[in-house]
Amino acid sequence: MKVKYIWNESCTSDDFEREINEFIKGKNIVDIKFQPTRGGDGVPMLFALVMYEEVSE
Repeated sequence: MKVKYIWNESCTSDDFEREINEFIKGKNIVDIKFQPTRGGDGVPMLFALVMYEEVSE
């Protein structure tokens, strides 16, 4: 199992969702954990921890 950390500094959910969807194409997803947080300057951010396995052909 592999893990990928994806974050979105702009907190734009459309861009964040698009980035996650592009990453998970062709992978077996084990789990995805989402968490809202704040950056160092207090700006809201989103991050996702994606646990996956590569698809073997």
